Amino acid sequence: IKALDEATYRLERMNQELIVARREAETARMLKARFAAMVSHELRGPLDLVLGFSRMIALSPERYGVPLPSAYRADVDAIYRNAQHLASLVDDILDLSQIEAERLPLVKDRVDLEEDVVKKVMNTVRPLAERKGLDLRAELAGGLPWVLADHVRLRQVLLNLLMNAIRLTDSGAVTVRTARLNNELVVSVQDTGPGIAKEDLPKLFEEFQQVTKAGQRDKGGTGLGLSISKRLVELHGGRIWAESREGAGATFSFSIPLPGAEPLTANTVVTERPQRPPLNETCLIVHDDPGVVRLLGRYIEGYRVVGLSERQEVLSLVEEIHPRAIITTPELAEAVQGELAKAPYDVPLITCAMPHYGEQEGFEGVLGYLLKPINPEILNAVMRRVERDGETTLLLVDDEPDAVRLLENMLLALPRPYKILRAYDGQQALEIMAQTLPDAVFIDLLMPGMSGEETIARMRADERLRDVPIIVVSAKDWAESQVAVRMPISVQAGRPIGVAKWAKCLQALLETLSPRYLPEPAPS
Repeated sequence: IKALDEATYRLERMNQELIVARREAETARMLKARFAAMVSHELRGPLDLVLGFSRMIALSPERYGVPLPSAYRADVDAIYRNAQHLASLVDDILDLSQIEAERLPLVKDRVDLEEDVVKKVMNTVRPLAERKGLDLRAELAGGLPWVLADHVRLRQVLLNLLMNAIRLTDSGAVTVRTARLNNELVVSVQDTGPGIAKEDLPKLFEEFQQVTKAGQRDKGGTGLGLSISKRLVELHGGRIWAESREGAGATFSFSIPLPGAEPLTANTVVTERPQRPPLNETCLIVHDDPGVVRLLGRYIEGYRVVGLSERQEVLSLVEEIHPRAIITTPELAEAVQGELAKAPYDVPLITCAMPHYGEQEGFEGVLGYLLKPINPEILNAVMRRVERDGETTLLLVDDEPDAVRLLENMLLALPRPYKILRAYDGQQALEIMAQTLPDAVFIDLLMPGMSGEETIARMRADERLRDVPIIVVSAKDWAESQVAVRMPISVQAGRPIGVAKWAKCLQALLETLSPRYLPEPAPS
């Protein structure tokens, strides 16, 4: 009996030590993710200026009125390339921190792998391959079935593979192939580069690992691209692998399972077994705004969040991922229920309003939200929504003069006439608008004195300025702001729940909601 008591004591002690160790590991992971997000966001402001101005000088030197001296061109190109590289690294760090915290959601939709992913990515990298004198080839199977996937994340995977292949190949060709293999689609990228030694293959998909031959010059990778690609593919239930011989080039491949199919195990997989989420730990969001899905993925603890924009595919995705519950809006709830009724499943349905920056306090009527560094294509798309016949008047509001100048140059580079007004704080912006009514306002949120939020609030309180379109420009993602959601929230399930679980639901609501007995203070 004494020996049994001692063994029980040791087990209990080990159990407590494991609980403490797990708590410490989770805290460390959370702090690491928070630190990565903070540092990355602090980098976005200055990075926006470096990348933006170097892009203007490198790609549109004629805008400066004098030719760029040839001696400067190579240096400016180097600054631009490395600024792009740094921007990609910032995004990679954020992606990696979200993946490690299991907060990187997927937004799934019907995807034509060849049209929506392969051809678009190849068009993106083709100029880079041509500059190196490489032949970029496509050998596509054609007629492949669609898959349910996040096309943005699949493009990210293929872009990583193609950029690596082009970067490491000095001559020859890079070939992209597609094929159907049983119940999955396979995309492969083959290059004629230096190849990879057999002993180095298992290291390829580890974080911060770069495989280079002895004496070979490092060609600018970060060691994060393949690791992130691996995790993105595995989030889709697929697999990724590499085949190579030193001196004979390399082939990187990834697969995506067809709807309703279980992923197969490949003989050539060089990574560890894919980490598939356990059943009942996935939450399905049916909504057409990827930003909402990313927001929920950031805040819902302990669940992998998967988004779906097409309600017609609810049943296929439910059969694939077995979600613990489905969350959607009241407008879509009936259609989602109709899809679920086609199968003998009882999946809880949570119906609630979804957040949107245009509905948040301080964001009423905001037309767009541009995250630094600003992408010229996204800026062009926003401008198409606010342009007027003839000249369009724009007011740029930012306390950083260089940021105003950069945005002005980017706007004037568009092939349409603009009149640009400038303000360097919120009060100055209101004074300018008292004299001239702009067609749209670009405004930063973080400014000394009158903040961007307060400026927007005063515009919305002024009948004359109330309908002026506003585009927010910020280094901070709107999803990290204080986001409010309208009530009510309803839950529907086919089976009754026990009284203990019912009480826990009520307790969670009681701990979340709070009353208000005093009136809101009047705005100053």
